[in-house]
Amino acid sequence: MDKFLIKEPNPWHEGNASPQERARQYQGIYYADGKKLFCRVCNVVVNHVRKSVCDAHIKSYKHKQVSTSFINLSMIYALFCSHPYISSEEHVLLIVVALIYI
Repeated sequence: MDKFLIKEPNPWHEGNASPQERARQYQGIYYADGKKLFCRVCNVVVNHVRKSVCDAHIKSYKHKQVSTSFINLSMIYALFCSHPYISSEEHVLLIVVALIYI
């Protein structure tokens, strides 16, 4: 559980951003829950004190892989919800094609 604990920012560095401020800077990527900053896609805690750590997480291989599959799954969900005039057979075909490319 130690990996979920984040040290308190140094009081001498007043420029450190709070998790809420980082979440506002990276809207749609991170969200703040109390004193922790979470990645929406990976669902991991990210250190909010340094902006470079937030940037490095976005550029990481794991984040890119998870975000690609997250986008594909959201496309599958959109197929179910946004096309009421498509028959059920066409829905199944679209889902199979989408799952092949995940």
